[in-house]
Amino acid sequence: MRNLKPYIRCLSLLLCLASCWSPAMSQNAGELSTELGADSMHLANIELRSRMMQYVDDLKQLYTLTALELSPDASTPVSDALITTFNNHLKSYNQSLQAIDTRWSTYFQAQQAKIAEDEELLTIAAEYQQLKQTVSDTLAAKKTQVETLDNFSKAEAFILSQDEAYKTLYKEAYELSLVAKLAPQLEKVKAQEQVLFSSLTTQYESAKAALELFPVLKPRVEVLQEKYTDLSGVSAKIQEMVYKPLIQRVKDYLLGFAAVSIVLLFFNFMISKFQAWKKMRESMKQMKENMNKLNGGGNYYPTI
Repeated sequence: MRNLKPYIRCLSLLLCLASCWSPAMSQNAGELSTELGADSMHLANIELRSRMMQYVDDLKQLYTLTALELSPDASTPVSDALITTFNNHLKSYNQSLQAIDTRWSTYFQAQQAKIAEDEELLTIAAEYQQLKQTVSDTLAAKKTQVETLDNFSKAEAFILSQDEAYKTLYKEAYELSLVAKLAPQLEKVKAQEQVLFSSLTTQYESAKAALELFPVLKPRVEVLQEKYTDLSGVSAKIQEMVYKPLIQRVKDYLLGFAAVSIVLLFFNFMISKFQAWKKMRESMKQMKENMNKLNGGGNYYPTI
């Protein structure tokens, strides 16, 4: 019996506590549980909002990097190393955007139900999507700019390096045109020149197109335009070359010389006539002034 006494005391204590537990105390415990649940949900929403805003901040930082303007120099050629650097940066930015968006998609799908129930979280999600599109569009525009700059650089180098090629083609065409039997070889040279001129025209149009994105390149495009015009003239002369006997060549030369002489003769004649008219006008003016002096400064002579 002595061994059972401790157990009997514990049972009596439990019965006493049970009799003291009132409905009011039970209600307070329920309210406390509800408040703890609400606080826990609020903390979870705060953490969710913080995580979502972190993704938005990451995109804003990336946009700051991608928004830097490309500004080529008006006179200095763009090096291949600079183009490579630009392309490497763009590749790195695209990889960063993809990495951020992958993490965002995973997190958004896991929390989609909670986000759908909160207006503020939905606003953050919309801001993320809009900012993501802005960064993507900016990167695409920068890629176009870098490609345009690269094409201009290549076109500029190509056009400015064709002087020697055209001198060689013109010399070959002229020498081949002196011999009738070499006409087939002359046609091959003409065909070669046509291919070269086609490439020259393509590169020149590419260089002009760069002005739309980079107006600062206008002085350099004007230099290319002058060079293109000169090479176009040489191209026309090469394409016009045909075999002519020596006598015909001398005749053409003399006719050309005569035409130039006639133009010069006419020009000199007109200059002589103008000078004679000017001298006569000055003489008439001097004579009129002398007659006025003889008559005391008065003008008593009728004028026509």
